[in-house]
Amino acid sequence: MFVKVNSKGQITIPKSYRKSLNISPGDNVVVTESEGQLILRPVSETIFDMRVVIEVDEPQDLEAVLETTKQNVAHKFVESGKETIFDFFGIIPPTEGSANWEDIRAEVKKERAEIVSKSFKNPD
Repeated sequence: MFVKVNSKGQITIPKSYRKSLNISPGDNVVVTESEGQLILRPVSETIFDMRVVIEVDEPQDLEAVLETTKQNVAHKFVESGKETIFDFFGIIPPTEGSANWEDIRAEVKKERAEIVSKSFKNPD
């Protein structure tokens, strides 16, 4: 299907694809490049979707909390039946000729900062 890129570099995902992939306004889509092609892949769950607020009565050991979180994510990964952690989070790992890990880390860091910034501006 043919789509045009607008002056802001944006495209519209055709309705038939949005419907078949269950993509709704506000959903996240991962965009990667591989062998000269752009690949768009819907993300059903991100690490930010797994966050929870836990009320505590006393100071907590941050290292213990992080370790528990890692174990919980690992447990969800195993239960999901996905083959790789990339599949679990709905991302495509970089391939030769595509963005390198440093570029991906920088992009994730930028997106994370935007999400955190928005969450402080519009608390749930």
